[in-house]
Amino acid sequence: MHLSGEIYYYHEGLRLVTPDNIYDPATLEKIIDTRNEHVELLDDEGVLDELPEDWECLLFGSDVSGGPLVKMHSWREGKCYKAFDDG
Repeated sequence: MHLSGEIYYYHEGLRLVTPDNIYDPATLEKIIDTRNEHVELLDDEGVLDELPEDWECLLFGSDVSGGPLVKMHSWREGKCYKAFDDG
């Protein structure tokens, strides 16, 4: 839970953080697909290996019709490395 009271879901194996309800099967499928697409894109661009070892994928708004916002973030470094807007 965030200090603001918002609930976030975390998947350690996928390095994924999202406020979207992962208990809804359709939402979970969309979240995982979106995360995987962005990780593959970063890998194809040769950027994935340049991220710090503690990177995580922050995914917001999987239910937004304009497309989700995805950020690759390092908590140790305290910064976002790449963001995408599929809209």
